Amino acid sequence: MKYSKDLVIKGLLDFRKILLDDKHNDIYYILRENYKSEAYYFKMDGLEFITYGTNVQSLVKSDNFINHFEEEYDNEFSLDKENYTPYTNPDYEYRLLDSNDSILMDNFKAKCSDNDKDQGQVTLDDPIVIGAFDKEELIAVASIWEWAYDLNDIGVLVDPNYRRKKLGISVVSKLINEVINDKICIYRADYENIGSVKIANKLGFTPVTKIHRLKVLK
Repeated sequence: MKYSKDLVIKGLLDFRKILLDDKHNDIYYILRENYKSEAYYFKMDGLEFITYGTNVQSLVKSDNFINHFEEEYDNEFSLDKENYTPYTNPDYEYRLLDSNDSILMDNFKAKCSDNDKDQGQVTLDDPIVIGAFDKEELIAVASIWEWAYDLNDIGVLVDPNYRRKKLGISVVSKLINEVINDKICIYRADYENIGSVKIANKLGFTPVTKIHRLKVLK
């Protein structure tokens, strides 16, 4: 499937179950019932919207709303497979994971912080899961979640003891090789997660969405 920003936009909106029904100054505002004081400002090519909680409605709908969001932003990337640059670290073994690997996965996740697990969002329930091994030890995992509009979202988690060994980029590359359909692969990287941003850039992902977070309220 050819890369299409329109397709990516539709997929992102469907993934977040968003209805664009409240527009002001060319920006859509979406009230999220599960939010309280959270808000995110999404900027795509030809589309801008803010998801927000009731406690910050006056801030995000004010004339100077932009001052309440961080200048730095997270990126959501999309992969055009024609520009995909695979990478493999030959020092480790890789294989598909399934429900029989639940103990390995539990032991692996026990070594990761809650923040890492929240960012990585990998689970054996995902349609395709790849693990990297140092002998018998599971040390990195990447998986996809399937969206509508022919999109796949990629998550990755690496054992903190195996950082800076190019395991993240290697296991994500192995995962992409397993996605034999024509779906477009989506990947999100938080701005402070430099390693995650490097994975996207080195594999040939293109940024399609800037996500500004609401500043911490004081």
